[in-house]
Amino acid sequence: MVWWISPAVKCARWADAHFALTLTTPEDIGLLTAAIFFHQPTLANQVVYIAGDTVTYRQITEILSEHYGREFVLQVEEIASLRAKTQATPEDVSAAYSLAFARADGVSWDKAQTFNARHGIVVTDVKGWLAQNKPCA
Repeated sequence: MVWWISPAVKCARWADAHFALTLTTPEDIGLLTAAIFFHQPTLANQVVYIAGDTVTYRQITEILSEHYGREFVLQVEEIASLRAKTQATPEDVSAAYSLAFARADGVSWDKAQTFNARHGIVVTDVKGWLAQNKPCA
C-alpha cells in the first residue's frame, strides 16, 4: 500500500485529495499474473490492467477512520512544493516518488475494467487488507 500513518494519526497525500490510486497486494499480483499467463486465448501485445482496489486519497482516509474508530486527517502537499523538493535534492528517490503520485492520471484505473473484474477473480481490497493484516495506528 502507498499510504502511511504518522504518530499524529494523519494521512499524508500529494496534490489533491480526489486523486485516486489503484492498490494491489503482492499476493494478488502473483495470482493474477499466473492467471493472465495461462489465459486462453493468449493475451499478447496489450496492456492488461489488474486492481485490488481503486480509491481516492480522501476515501483512504475515511476507510482508515472507520477501521480504527478515530479520525484520520488528510494532509495535502502542493505539486509546486513537491517539484521544489525534487529539484533541490535530485538524489532523493522519495521526493521523486511523491511527485510521480501527485498526478490526476497514471496511477489509477477503473477496477470494473480490470482483468480480475472481467473474469470474476476475487482479490483483496483496502478494507480486506486492513482486516487481514491488522496494522497498528
